[in-house]
Amino acid sequence: MASGERLARGLGWFSIGLGLAEAVAGGRLSRSLGMEKRAGLVRVFGLREVASGVAILAQGNPAPGVWARVGGDALDLAALGFALPGAAGKQGRIGAALAAVAGITALDVVCAQQLGGAAGGAGAPARGIGATRTLTIGKPADELYHLWREPRTLPRVMAGTADVVATGAGQARWRLSGPLGRALEWETRIVEERPGELVRWESMPGAAVRNEGSASFRPGPAGWGTEVTLRVRLDPPGGLLAAAAALLPGGAQRIAVAKALRRFQNLAETGEIPATEPQPAARADKS
Repeated sequence: MASGERLARGLGWFSIGLGLAEAVAGGRLSRSLGMEKRAGLVRVFGLREVASGVAILAQGNPAPGVWARVGGDALDLAALGFALPGAAGKQGRIGAALAAVAGITALDVVCAQQLGGAAGGAGAPARGIGATRTLTIGKPADELYHLWREPRTLPRVMAGTADVVATGAGQARWRLSGPLGRALEWETRIVEERPGELVRWESMPGAAVRNEGSASFRPGPAGWGTEVTLRVRLDPPGGLLAAAAALLPGGAQRIAVAKALRRFQNLAETGEIPATEPQPAARADKS
């Protein structure tokens, strides 16, 4: 663990230095690799590197920051791989960059494993990325539970975030657009139900993307309405979504869950979801 922590600190400073270079000289770097149209992406990747480095150095447990670097490495490799065919005359430079990033990725993985074992073990993000949001809705819990269980509800509330198709018997097929145009698909099934209280689902065994989530219902404050808590967690291959989510303030997954919960509130209270929605304002669950 001591050697892992020393390596993590070194990777933290390296991440900050590399990220600043990418953010400041993203245009020059992208041109040197034949990726002129991706200068903005290089700068965003630089900001991600800086954020990962700060997370490693500022937290008592550097493992989450190192695992974030592993996810970022996957994004870097994917971006370089997509750029390789169109980099006329500069494939050699991109190939060298791929080799360098692959070496750094191996070092990041070794460090992450020293700090917390394999992905999903102690010190790693608990089964991928996720968010929990709670909102008080002015309807009884039983009514909200039955509305949630209607086959058309989940596809409607998740619209704009994921394409969901109810396939019957408590099962659904999900499709999510990932980084760099990569689409991720998986199927889920309901694994626990308590009428008027809880609906919980998980991805099917062997799914390419592990996904779990729940919608719970409990009496609202002062006996008014119902507190609805929506929890969603994804464990995508290679940590691609985890890295992409880190690019947005507050995390893309938090924004998506808050938006879905707000859409469910609109559907429950008005019977429809407005075409233009306000900024999600659901609060984070403190539990």
